[in-house]
Amino acid sequence: MLYFRGRTELAEGYLFALLATLIICYVGFMGLPLEGPAPGPPELYAAQRPTGYLITPLQNAVMAALDPPGACFPSPHVAGAWITVLTLRRHVRGLASRLLWLAAAGLTVAVVHNSYHYASDLVAGLAVALVVHAVTSRTENARRTPVRTG
Repeated sequence: MLYFRGRTELAEGYLFALLATLIICYVGFMGLPLEGPAPGPPELYAAQRPTGYLITPLQNAVMAALDPPGACFPSPHVAGAWITVLTLRRHVRGLASRLLWLAAAGLTVAVVHNSYHYASDLVAGLAVALVVHAVTSRTENARRTPVRTG
């Protein structure tokens, strides 16, 4: 959407921040392979999840087939949602802004409520988003500031 609206620089900055955030989370998975609160292997967990919703069967199939054990800390769900809010909050107004904040807050609560992550995982995911935002904002500001000579 940002590219189509001619916001190329913002789109590139957001994409860089998002990818940096997710890479840090995935490195965290490798360095500290902790399992989430879901009971047992993914197949058993998927069988115990709620049914009857449109997305639930798809999510259960993805978790049972693709989720590796130890992919829990930090939460990339929370990190990705909050780096989106932090990066775009100054550029989104009105209803879109409120929906962006609501979606990130809802996802943060949902990952713990639905036993995808522990609360410590979401705190770590939020910390990753905050650090990446601080670093990318600082480097972006340094890049935009003209250098004085003389």
